[in-house]
Amino acid sequence: MVPENLEFKIFKKLRLLNFINVSKRISYAHHEVNIPVIGGIGYPNLYLKPNWLYLLINEFFVADKQTFIDVGANIGQTLISVKTAEKQINYIGFEPAVSCCYYLKELTRANNFQHCHIYNFALSDQLGQLFLERNNEADPTASIVE
Repeated sequence: MVPENLEFKIFKKLRLLNFINVSKRISYAHHEVNIPVIGGIGYPNLYLKPNWLYLLINEFFVADKQTFIDVGANIGQTLISVKTAEKQINYIGFEPAVSCCYYLKELTRANNFQHCHIYNFALSDQLGQLFLERNNEADPTASIVE
């Protein structure tokens, strides 16, 4: 039996994942989703499985054309849950990291997700510029908290 995503695991082990740009189809909640891997960004999405969020989205969004707002959209884990839901939901995502924002737009394009708006800035109660602390380009723990 061949392990899931063996080729990507080999690229990662050889430290080559950051040098490739590829796409792979995965099955997510009975939908086929194209997962781009761009310079290593998107790799964790290859292992996504429907979780509590997917169940909540399908429970609370009972009509088409409702809107989901994602603050800190990262690499699209929530975007995938929203766009594979049973209803047609509008998606608005805010992501301050430029590399993640680019990835989100590529994920949207690769899957022809409709009614998605991605904005490259953080939300705050104050106007200004802050430094985004992060460990890597797609760090899900990145923060502007000082």
